[in-house]
Amino acid sequence: MAAATDKNLSAILFAVKDLRMGERPIPQPGPNQVQLKIEAVGICGTDVHY
Repeated sequence: MAAATDKNLSAILFAVKDLRMGERPIPQPGPNQVQLKIEAVGICGTDVHY
């Protein structure tokens, strides 16, 4: 799958109560794997109380 970029914006959990946004490399699928493009996601207000 040819991608326009080799990185994507991700929510990265560094520690408890330390969630940051950052760019991460997009992994390439291996044999018998697929890669899906996610159009949108959401986080519920209660999800941030980990």
